[in-house]
Amino acid sequence: MIKRIYIEITNVCNLSCAFCKKNHRNAHFLTLKEFKHILNQMKPYTSYIYLHVQGEPLMHPQLKEFLDLAYNMQFYVHLTTNGTLLHKHLMLMQHPSIRKLAISLQAMDYSSIGLEDYFKTLTSLIKQKPSNQYLELRFWNYNQLQKQSSYLYQKLQHHFFFQPTKKPNSFQIQDKVYVHLDSIWQWPSMLNEDQSHIGYCLGAKEMLAILSNGQVTACCMDESGQINFGNIFQQSIKDILASKRYLDMVNGFNKHQVVESLCQKCTYRLRFDTKKAMKS
Repeated sequence: MIKRIYIEITNVCNLSCAFCKKNHRNAHFLTLKEFKHILNQMKPYTSYIYLHVQGEPLMHPQLKEFLDLAYNMQFYVHLTTNGTLLHKHLMLMQHPSIRKLAISLQAMDYSSIGLEDYFKTLTSLIKQKPSNQYLELRFWNYNQLQKQSSYLYQKLQHHFFFQPTKKPNSFQIQDKVYVHLDSIWQWPSMLNEDQSHIGYCLGAKEMLAILSNGQVTACCMDESGQINFGNIFQQSIKDILASKRYLDMVNGFNKHQVVESLCQKCTYRLRFDTKKAMKS
């Protein structure tokens, strides 16, 4: 059962962070017509959309129109940003469609933005956050924090009380405001070593990713669309989910078999193996 859809509204970013894979696809910003088409296709399957794969969503000039459309169609939006453009969009981040806003604070190590001004933006965002919205401040390099991200982490610790949650390396600092720590993972690549042909993942089973060119793939880790189930601008999502490649992948995971070559080389997938083992 599909629970969430990643929609890449643009593959253009204003930073070039070392922890992100380089994007070699043609630059594209989804049009409002394209975005509406995707939402119409996906509405029977889920109400949760995540507006990122690659690219910086706050760079999209029609972001407000996209959020308005999502709200009118009763979608819950999860928005992930590098945070460098937040000062221009503080009011927009209070949009009622946004259920969760995630900010990748490790991106500050690759930005020239003044940290004091940036921290003021963060605190303003926390104060102005709607009561029903979740805010996640991410440090996905906590084991190797560089100067800028380390400074932000220390500032947050100084200004807020870090209350541990049940989730490992996650702390609540205010109502529905969390700081989450994790280590940088290795992006899946056909150049990586095989991990296993036996295993499990939620990719394709509970999530899909739609790239800005319309390609439908298994998850947000396949940023170049190597696992290409079809194109949502050329086929219906119903036909795409009935395709042999999609069904082979899902049926494989149901049998604990990793069918796709890219998935066999994915280390991030191993997290789901661990979670499934803990439940069984």
